[in-house]
Amino acid sequence: MSYQKRREFVSLSCPYLGLKEIDDDWLDGVDDLADILGDLQRVKWCLDYTSLDDAKWHYHFYYYSHFQEHIRSIRKILKSSNSRGRSSLLLLLKNGIKMRSINNP
Repeated sequence: MSYQKRREFVSLSCPYLGLKEIDDDWLDGVDDLADILGDLQRVKWCLDYTSLDDAKWHYHFYYYSHFQEHIRSIRKILKSSNSRGRSSLLLLLKNGIKMRSINNP
């Protein structure tokens, strides 16, 4: 799935994650989550087409080089949001699993 499609999916599922100013810092949770989903898709591809060891290596690489910072940004947004935001993120993850199974039968 392309970045644009991931971004559209996240923004429709969690509109509250959009661009926010928190503690004099601008955060875009939609971009953060779309990037994390992209990294995890690449890890899943490795798991499906290479090996478990390769998938683990890529997960570790993406986590420490990229999406760890995105997770921190999303946590800041969720902490500044109400509890409805946290529930919406859980719904997004649930829908993401359904979407994956539809796109990859």
